[in-house]
Amino acid sequence: MENKTEPIGEGITYAVGWHQHQLLEELIAEHMLLHVISGELRLFDTTSDKIYRAGETVFIQRNHLIKCGSRPLPGGTPYEIIVFILDQKLLQDYMIKNTPDLSGDGPTKFSGVVTLQNWPAFDSLFGSLDSYRKSGTMIPESLRRHKLEEAVLALLEYPLKLASIIFDFEEPGKIDLKAFMLRNYMFNIPISNFATLTGRSLSTFQRDFIKVFAVSASQWLITRRLEQAQQLLIQGRKPTEIYLELGFADLSHFSRSFKKAFGFPPSLINNKRPA
Repeated sequence: MENKTEPIGEGITYAVGWHQHQLLEELIAEHMLLHVISGELRLFDTTSDKIYRAGETVFIQRNHLIKCGSRPLPGGTPYEIIVFILDQKLLQDYMIKNTPDLSGDGPTKFSGVVTLQNWPAFDSLFGSLDSYRKSGTMIPESLRRHKLEEAVLALLEYPLKLASIIFDFEEPGKIDLKAFMLRNYMFNIPISNFATLTGRSLSTFQRDFIKVFAVSASQWLITRRLEQAQQLLIQGRKPTEIYLELGFADLSHFSRSFKKAFGFPPSLINNKRPA
């Protein structure tokens, strides 16, 4: 059977698969609430690499860079994941109608991803979608909006005080370009997205990048990824384990780029080290 990802209502997606879904780069454009029904979900960013399993829920803040992958369990149990996309229009409308309490400091050391503990409101929310995901039918439009607002309310009732994060509508401001790129070079996203996340227009980003690194962004990214690949391979990692983590589109692209840079394929790196 083939993996599939399909909406059960605008803003609510159900993913199911019997084969491993490899790591993909994601720029999370809107807040997301994800719940694992079965199988495993891997989320990998600059601060953590975590596997989420059946019954676990996670919130991801918008404008966050992350790699995600999912896989079934041995024995044939597929991965099943429910995703709520909480866009700014939904949240602005909710804020106008309900005037949520924005007091409180929110979670400390927030890095864009919050693992949420079991909470009755989440159980009720995700359980109410069972009949739709199992039958493959769409949620009626009037109920769809209600479910999205229920997801917002469940997050607001959660003890972690997420309101100030959920209702933050500010766009990224201009930040330290060098520090950001050194943290996020492994994400294979368009240069224009790097520009947006550092608070710059594309032309300003390109100009500032050359001032900081003395080469273009595209040249620097491939060099930085290959340098890191070399270090990981020396440490014993395999090419098949690292090429996606470092932002290469596929294994053949990685192998060609590595050979062009170092003169030999990545599989031979340990043969080239001094005795």
